[in-house]
Amino acid sequence: MSHLGDRVADLVDGELDHDARDRALAHLAGCALCRAEVEAARELKARLRALASPGLPAGLTDRLMGIGETGL
Repeated sequence: MSHLGDRVADLVDGELDHDARDRALAHLAGCALCRAEVEAARELKARLRALASPGLPAGLTDRLMGIGETGL
C-alpha cells in the first residue's frame, strides 16, 4: 500500500468504510510517516474542537426574529 495521503483526513474523520479503515490501520502499523501525519491531524482536530465558539453579536437574534414580522 502506498502512503495514506488524502485518506488521512478521511481516517481521522471516521469517513472510511470498514475495509478501507482496516487497510489504513494495517498500513499505519508499519509506516511511521503516516502514523505521524495521522497523529498531527488528530491533534489539530482536537485543538480546533477545543476552541471557544464565537458568540452571536448582541441583538442579532432579535433582529433576525424581527425580519419575519417586518419583512426585509
